Formats: sequence, C-alpha cells, structure tokens
Amino acid sequence: MRRAQAGDASAYARLLSELGNAIAGYLYHRFGPVSFAEDCVQECLIAIHEARHTFILGRPFRPWLFAIVRNRAIDMLRRQQAYSRLFSAGLDDVEGVAVSALESAEHEIRVTSAGSLFASLNPQQREALTLTKLLGFSIAEAAGRLGISQTAMKVRVHRATRAAAKMLERSHE
Repeated sequence: MRRAQAGDASAYARLLSELGNAIAGYLYHRFGPVSFAEDCVQECLIAIHEARHTFILGRPFRPWLFAIVRNRAIDMLRRQQAYSRLFSAGLDDVEGVAVSALESAEHEIRVTSAGSLFASLNPQQREALTLTKLLGFSIAEAAGRLGISQTAMKVRVHRATRAAAKMLERSHE
C-alpha cells in the first residue's frame, strides 16, 4: 500500500489483485458461498480505490481494509434483504410489499430519536430517503416505484439530505 500510495502502478495492481483474493476468502468464510460474493468483492475493491487516500502510513493496514470490507458487505446484505422482501411475495404483489416495507421503515424511524428530524421533512423527501437510503433501492428503482424521472429522484434525495443536515446543524447550536 505504501508503494501504491507513492504512485507505483505495478504495486497498486498487485495490491488490488491480492486484496481481491483476501476479500473473497473473507466473504466466503463469513457468509459461505453466497451469490453476491463476487459482486461484493468488486464493490469492496472500488471502495478501497476511492478511500485509499484515507489510509495513514505507519498505521495497521488490516483494520482499515476490513472496516471497509465489513461495511460494504453489510450494505450489500441490506440491499439483498430489501430485494428478497419485495420479490418473495411474487410479482403480483410487489407493489403491496413495497408499500408495506416503506411503511415499516417509516414506522421504525418515527420511534427512534431521528424520528423528529425525519417527520419534519416533507412527504416527498421522506419517501425518497426511505426508498434509497433505508430500503437500498437504486435511484432508478426508486424513481420507477414513484413514477418520476431519475433526475427528479436525485433532486429529491439531494434536497432531503441537505434539509436534514441543516436541521441537525440547528439542533446542535
């Protein structure tokens, strides 16, 4: 990693190759030969690539690496659970399951300390955040569910996130 951060392209290629094997072994050991393991390895390698500047030379590499791998695997498992909940009822009832999952997620938020923040967002913003951030839908999937364009969905998510951040800033003043 030290040589990769210094700009050695061959060291970086070797690092990613070795990390891919280590991550695959970790995922298979923790979760068994699951169908998403290969996708998860790729997601982890992309996350490592994007976060490589955060690694501090002289500090242990393995904790930094496996924190990224663990978080990415958890995100993918959550997404997989959201999909399986939607499609376990069959294609005829997908819309009903989606509405049920949306209501369930909103209920969980209402009973947490973040509930007042969530409740203060407008309904479109709450819906956008619930679908994309809580249920793990992609922008395209969430936009399709709501019958709006992907651009409109991105705008809703961005505005909701910005509004929530402003509310949090005000509450800490």
